[in-house]
Amino acid sequence: MILLLLTPFVMGYTRIDEETRKQRKKDIISALQDVEGIKHWFDEHHITNGTYFIHVPRTGGMSLVRAAKKADIELRTWHSARKQPRTDCGCITNVRNPVDRYISEWKYYGLKSFVKKRKMFGWKPAQGFPQTFDEYVKDNSTHNSMTKVLTGCQLYSNCIVDEHSVQNIVNRVKTNCLRVFKTEDMPIHGHQKIFNVDEDGWEEKAREANAVDILLYNELMKIL
Repeated sequence: MILLLLTPFVMGYTRIDEETRKQRKKDIISALQDVEGIKHWFDEHHITNGTYFIHVPRTGGMSLVRAAKKADIELRTWHSARKQPRTDCGCITNVRNPVDRYISEWKYYGLKSFVKKRKMFGWKPAQGFPQTFDEYVKDNSTHNSMTKVLTGCQLYSNCIVDEHSVQNIVNRVKTNCLRVFKTEDMPIHGHQKIFNVDEDGWEEKAREANAVDILLYNELMKIL
């Protein structure tokens, strides 16, 4: 009985109601039924078996993996604390609005695992397990994850990225070495949301912490 009373709350935040979560799940399942449309998308973008997919966390990458399976395509996917992301040519990835992605990462990784002092997929921020969003923001290893990963650095590393890192990624995209998709343009996209919380000031703090990711995203939007 006590567990039932405690599970809807973490640090005072309420979980998304079950009806909303079920509806989101139904929407994704429904989208997955359009097998022909999904196959056409993968054919159109020349994505075949063995394509290496760099899954930056909280960009909707799992939806792409699920869609690929519907199209009978097996992607080789990076989403692991055990190995570095690749930077050689032939890889694909997708990007999401950096502010939305960062806040989503805290809501999912932070509130689900870090506040309980648990790793998520083997990952934890460099300074330990943050208990609040402010603690999360203060840990520099949580900043600019899209740029870090696409530069070949591990998530939550103290890898230094700047405008030169951004330009290198953009150049790889322009030369078709790296193919990048907007999350919104993928055949299926969704983000599993657990907690219903949007605190005042979170967007501004996320914006300040992820200036390099914002620069990368804006530059990519010019050419995608």
